[in-house]
Amino acid sequence: RSFYFASRFLGPQDTARAAGLYGICRQIDDLADETQDRAALADLKDHLARRDTSHPLVAEYFSLSSDMPSQPLIDLIDGALSDLDWVAFESQDQLEHYAYQVAGTVGLMMCGVFGVRDPNAVSHAVALGQAMQLTNIARDLVTDAKMGRRYMPAHWCGDLSPADIAHPTAEQREAMQPGLVLMLDRADELY
Repeated sequence: RSFYFASRFLGPQDTARAAGLYGICRQIDDLADETQDRAALADLKDHLARRDTSHPLVAEYFSLSSDMPSQPLIDLIDGALSDLDWVAFESQDQLEHYAYQVAGTVGLMMCGVFGVRDPNAVSHAVALGQAMQLTNIARDLVTDAKMGRRYMPAHWCGDLSPADIAHPTAEQREAMQPGLVLMLDRADELY
C-alpha cells in the first residue's frame, strides 16, 4: 500500500524501475526467509561482484539504470545471509550496521534508480532506510524472535534469548520496554 501511494508522486518510468528494485530485494529476502538458500545467495553475490549479467537478477538489477552501484546490493545480500545464522546483537552498532545492510542499502539503490548524486540526499536516503528498518524491528520483535532472531541489542534489554522474547514473562516484557523506546527514539532521530 505504501509503495502504491508513493508511486503517485513518480512518473511511470520511475515507478516501474522502483518496482523492479523492490522485486529484486523481495526475491533476496525470500531466499533468506522462505528457502534459506545460502548457496543461491552466495551465487548471486558472486555474479553481482563480477557484474556478470548471465544471472537473471543481476541482469535485471543493472537494467534498472546506468547508475546502479554493485556494493549496496552486495551489502543487502550479506545482511540476508546474516539472518540465516543465530541473531543476538550485543550492541547498537551491530543493530545499525544490520539496518544499513538490509534497508539503508535500499536507499542507496533508489538513488541509483532515480539518478540522485547529491551526497546530502544520498546520506538522507540511507538514514531513511535505517529508520524504517528500526521501526520494522520494533514492530516485528516477537515474529523475529520466533525465527531465532534478537535484533534488540543485549545492552538495551539484557541477555534475553529469542525464545524469551517470543514468550516473555511479565518481568521479561518489562525488561524489553526500555529497549523498544531506545530503538524507536533512534529511528525518530534518523527520520
